[in-house]
Amino acid sequence: MRLDELKPTLLQLALIILVSVAASYAFQHTEIAYKIDGVCISRYIAYMITVFLGYVAFSRYKKFVGLIFSLALSVAALSPIGQKIIEVFPVFAPFLAIVFGIITIVGVPSSRGRGYFEFIATLILPAVLAESRIGGSLSLLATTESISYNELSAIVVCVVGGYFYLRYSNLTDLNSHKLLANGGSQTDVLRVSTWSNMVTAVIVFCSSVTAVVLMTSVPILADVVRPAMVGSPVFVLGLAMGAGVVIVAIVHILSRSEKAARS
Repeated sequence: MRLDELKPTLLQLALIILVSVAASYAFQHTEIAYKIDGVCISRYIAYMITVFLGYVAFSRYKKFVGLIFSLALSVAALSPIGQKIIEVFPVFAPFLAIVFGIITIVGVPSSRGRGYFEFIATLILPAVLAESRIGGSLSLLATTESISYNELSAIVVCVVGGYFYLRYSNLTDLNSHKLLANGGSQTDVLRVSTWSNMVTAVIVFCSSVTAVVLMTSVPILADVVRPAMVGSPVFVLGLAMGAGVVIVAIVHILSRSEKAARS
């Protein structure tokens, strides 16, 4: 295989590692005040979600592998040292994330990252909730330790941009292989791949810029409207949800445009 054919795969691997390490860093450096036997509750929740997502990710390769993985995690959690395993779970989170990403994006492209992207969201969610300024001086989660807002902003932008690139580059590869399998010429496949890569670049750029704007503007808007809302988080929460709907709509429109161009 030539080097130019390996470049997309190498870029995917590099992004998987970058996104996985960034999300794991956020998870490792966010300690929730609510604890069970001295271990913050977010680790228990993340561990339970991992049992399910592990099956989702590995079953795309082999169902029995996913089942064995989930059963192994369940047995470990119920063992006499289960609490200690959950306590050190953040140490293994980046390795699990990388493995999930490699399997669901590089190993089995047809799975389109199912299990991996949900795992990444699980890892960054405690930090996002902890750093949230919705609802006044109290965040949505009380913490004893949390990464800074600037660190979280950089991680969110990295995760959002990485997600859209991995998602749509994976889709481009699948469509290219499908065209070749259906008798398409190399010229047609190259043309479609080039157009798809341009659309992917636009999606990544727009999503990253949107993430930067939201991470910058939402706290400012929250400070502005909070006195008028007497501490009620409903307005700002609605604003954030509305922004999310706009992002999804933009991605949907771009996706339909890409499909229309192919047809």
